[in-house]
Amino acid sequence: MALVLVLAVGAQWLGWRLRLPALLFLLVIGFALGQGVTPDEIFGRKLLFDGVNLSVAIILFEGSLGLKLREVRDLGRPIFQLCTVTAGLAWVLITGAAMALGFDGRVSLLLGAILTGPTVINPILRQLRPTRRVSALLRWEGIVVDPLGAILALLVYQAITSIDGSSIGQGVLNLGLTLLVGLLFAGPIGWIVTAMMRRHLIPDFLQGVIFVGVAVGTCVGANVIREESGLVAVTMLGIYLANQRNLELEPVIEFKEHLQVLLVGVLFIMLAGRVTPSQILDILSAGLIFVALLVLVIRPASVLLGLVGTETTRQERTLMSFMAPRGIVAASVASIFAMQFSESADHVREQAKQIAASDPEHSKRLFSFANQIAGMASQVDRLVPLVFLVIVCTVAIYGLGIGRLAEKLGLASASPRGVMFAGSPAWTIDTAKTLRDFDVPTLIVTRRAYDLYAVRKAGLRCEAADFLSEYATEDMD
Repeated sequence: MALVLVLAVGAQWLGWRLRLPALLFLLVIGFALGQGVTPDEIFGRKLLFDGVNLSVAIILFEGSLGLKLREVRDLGRPIFQLCTVTAGLAWVLITGAAMALGFDGRVSLLLGAILTGPTVINPILRQLRPTRRVSALLRWEGIVVDPLGAILALLVYQAITSIDGSSIGQGVLNLGLTLLVGLLFAGPIGWIVTAMMRRHLIPDFLQGVIFVGVAVGTCVGANVIREESGLVAVTMLGIYLANQRNLELEPVIEFKEHLQVLLVGVLFIMLAGRVTPSQILDILSAGLIFVALLVLVIRPASVLLGLVGTETTRQERTLMSFMAPRGIVAASVASIFAMQFSESADHVREQAKQIAASDPEHSKRLFSFANQIAGMASQVDRLVPLVFLVIVCTVAIYGLGIGRLAEKLGLASASPRGVMFAGSPAWTIDTAKTLRDFDVPTLIVTRRAYDLYAVRKAGLRCEAADFLSEYATEDMD
């Protein structure tokens, strides 16, 4: 356990130092450690996956605390379509690709739900530093689609393992109920926490740990009412808190950023340690074809079709078409469902044995159904190494190649530094012109209409803002 903690931190420092995706180092370390001892042997499967669920909840809560609606007032429609139309298209296309590679249709639906959207955006955005619009679009898509993908995977799993089956209408109803429970559970908790913060009932030194407790309690409490609504609840709670006026959350956000970095590192090592090299080799050829379809066909098609009619630019759509890494939520959900399939088959067999004497005909149907689930379980077991192969490849492809693409499209800079002039006396315009001749980016910030006109006439970048305002200090480029 100590080795995992030390290596998780060390791998992320190494990734920062070499300017490479730390997730690649984490996965390699996890695969290597798993050859000596697996996490199941240390914790047991149930404790391990309960810990994974709670950690994922904290990670999603941390991400959602950065989703401020005022940042995306001009991006409401693109974000909505990314989280609905694009996600739905990706699910359908990934399902079709999995079926083409020989997976059962039901297992393909499960894989499509697990890999619906990008799920490890923040580490790459931290390295890339794209424009505000692109950053906002990707962060909202990644954080919102994460819990939706987990819920879709659960609904598919329930339909597959239910002997009576589930209709499309029932599935939609279950999805609606899950989202409703998450929203109704998060709302009152968010209101209480906000009231306590505004009345200074939580001291500064306890804010970070109390918010962790609130996130964990919200996740588990919502799950008690309705399974898998916990991830939705913590995401909604984070968004609610992030958009409250006059609520100082900087100490909380800083604490949770540190916790998130640690948890992501530990979880990747733990879950990668459950995958053996032989499992990767078994699906390597089919897996590489699948990754190529994801990167070259499915993501571009789902983004370009999903953003039709929105106010996004061609450059923004192009960059987003080649930005869909998968991460810890996909890895954890795939690992959990692989375990549950085997347990479900055993459970159905036990039911069949118990009623064998009283209802032999029904018992026979249950045994047949258990064998069907067991047959799918062998395919679901192949999903885990496939998902990890997708994670490794997409993080490597997008993490290593996206920077140059973003620079060519004019949506990011390899060296995002420049000079900002607060105010606009005449000498600032002359100085900004000189700096521009040396390829140094400049920005003039002023509120006076005449000065803005003079700056724009000179062909220089400017912002109509007070340079000490909240917008300037938090949101401005």
